[in-house]
Amino acid sequence: MALLAYGRETFEWPNRVAVALESRDVASLLNILDTPDDHNLSSKQVVLEFHGLKLRGLTAKSRRRAIFELCGLDGTAQAAWEESELSRKQAERKEQDAQRAKEAAQNARYKRGDGVVTDGAQHVDAIASGFREIRDWRKGESKQYVLVNTELNEARRLQVKDGTLDYARAMLERLAA
Repeated sequence: MALLAYGRETFEWPNRVAVALESRDVASLLNILDTPDDHNLSSKQVVLEFHGLKLRGLTAKSRRRAIFELCGLDGTAQAAWEESELSRKQAERKEQDAQRAKEAAQNARYKRGDGVVTDGAQHVDAIASGFREIRDWRKGESKQYVLVNTELNEARRLQVKDGTLDYARAMLERLAA
């Protein structure tokens, strides 16, 4: 067993924890240490032995507060960090949603008035040429959507199920920001 196990154990995890502790990397430390009592026992034991900070047996809120104190952040700084982290995650989620919508739209096919067939993403990318408004109306039980260029009085059809509507909304939201 000793011969087979040689070289399989690495110091990658301890080194990663040590670097996070030395650099006071809040995001990494929260990822590593802000876990239930039965997870990452050895990492929490190291924090106790070297930094004198007990992380086991605490409530989730107390444990999180202790990790921020380990990084040298008070309650105000913790609130500011959590707010910026939340806004960063929301922006990242919006970007991922826009990318998924674009990929879905690329699978759709649209025939323009001049007979050229394009994919749904190119169909929506007309936003760059002045198509800046999404309009909708009821047609029976369903809703119809179009992307409108008010200056040229032109419209391009959008659909929910092929992803073009979501992609157009994401692109217009990006332009508005």
